[in-house]
Amino acid sequence: MSTTTRATRRPLDPPRSTSEGRLRRAALWQLLLPVVLMGLYAPARLLDDDRTPADLLLWGMLVCLAGLFITQLVEFRQVGAWRTLPVEPGERMLWGTSAAWILPTGGAGHPGSFALSDRRLRYVPGPTARLRGTAPAEWPVARLLSVAVSPVDHRRRLRGGAWVVIEIADADPVTVLTPEPHAVAAELHEQLLRTRAR
Repeated sequence: MSTTTRATRRPLDPPRSTSEGRLRRAALWQLLLPVVLMGLYAPARLLDDDRTPADLLLWGMLVCLAGLFITQLVEFRQVGAWRTLPVEPGERMLWGTSAAWILPTGGAGHPGSFALSDRRLRYVPGPTARLRGTAPAEWPVARLLSVAVSPVDHRRRLRGGAWVVIEIADADPVTVLTPEPHAVAAELHEQLLRTRAR
């Protein structure tokens, strides 16, 4: 990467939002769990001279933990992946998050990154969504009508069962599944208001 690209990209990085900070912390804790389990188990098994048939099962569990670590590492890197998206000349990145897109047809979510610039909202599928054949999508800022959390929970105590719905002019709404629906909706709404005020 040339120094020109770095100099261009650095000012485009907005400060970390509340939702991004929470998602990074949650992903970090999930990343540490397999590391701790492997760190406790592997040295004991490597130093043990007494081999039994059950060791094969235990080594299989260690391989599963290593696979879990790799999966969690990908998830951790996905939280800030929106910051590396290319931008057009004069375009400015404003906000982004890691979330799953629930397609209008329903079914399981398609994990990826959502990024808002002063021109468009983009969805970029993550590795598992790409394997499922999900394509990137984008919507011009002028077509974004509103952002809401559904179902509405005015008490905001229960996090489960809530998702972010972005209403799009002349198109199906975009449904975003995230562990931080209220923070994501509030941040996206605030950024859209700032963009329109310019």
